[in-house]
Amino acid sequence: MKVGSNLDSKGYGVATPPDSDLREKITFAVLKLREDGDLQKLETRWWFENSQCKDKNEEKLDSSQALTLENFAGIFYILIGGLVSSVITALMEFIYRTVFKHQRLNHALCP
Repeated sequence: MKVGSNLDSKGYGVATPPDSDLREKITFAVLKLREDGDLQKLETRWWFENSQCKDKNEEKLDSSQALTLENFAGIFYILIGGLVSSVITALMEFIYRTVFKHQRLNHALCP
């Protein structure tokens, strides 16, 4: 599957060891395929004809195209939940520390 156009096309290459007997044979085979237009046919067949992308002429009615509140409302729910839990935790800590300090102060004053 291909999305968008090519950024840069450098051609084709096959890696072989430097001393390989197949190196020249593969190079000439690729050049012959290019000259005959077979590489272009294969590229068209595998990149464009078998593409799962929509045709450029089709109308884009997909709901993923427009950003609406429904698309990312979950993020806000998570943020609000985190905010509420942090406020509750801060209140509990404040109450605990106030009671603990009050008990220490009363214990220090009473012999």
